[in-house]
Amino acid sequence: MTIQRLLKGICFGVLTVLAAVLQTEALTRVPAVPNALVSVPAVVALAIFTGPVGGGAAGLICGLLCDAMTPTVEALFALTLMTAGIVTGLLCVRILQKTFWSALLITSVSAVLIEFLLFLIFYLIPGRTIWAAFLTVGLPEALAGIVCLLPLYPLFRGVSRLFTEEG
Repeated sequence: MTIQRLLKGICFGVLTVLAAVLQTEALTRVPAVPNALVSVPAVVALAIFTGPVGGGAAGLICGLLCDAMTPTVEALFALTLMTAGIVTGLLCVRILQKTFWSALLITSVSAVLIEFLLFLIFYLIPGRTIWAAFLTVGLPEALAGIVCLLPLYPLFRGVSRLFTEEG
């Protein structure tokens, strides 16, 4: 039982780290969506299958990696992804079912909120109220992150089923 949990944690960890690297290193070279939020669907999918503690821990670690690899506001991704992981885990334990549609709903809300928070910090607070930036940059980046749920969710579900069926 302990070895299975360890292997499951390692697989989930590798997938989450790959999502963070994909977000910060690979997709930053794509001009259309330089800051696609790939780590959001990874943390949401992981939290659906592990609950609030696993989701919060994965969100914190993934967020710290994203913060370390990108020049953003200090600890912004760590705090937002940890919160997304905890809230997702709690919602899936108490209210929502552990399905793709729940993951899609939570990923959509989380990605748009994170993009709005970035917009708020970089544009509204400094006094540059340019709503066009949110509509032309923030929302497409959130949408790109949502699209990344399509390949990520089946991977996390497969790992979860692989180790659940053996136990």
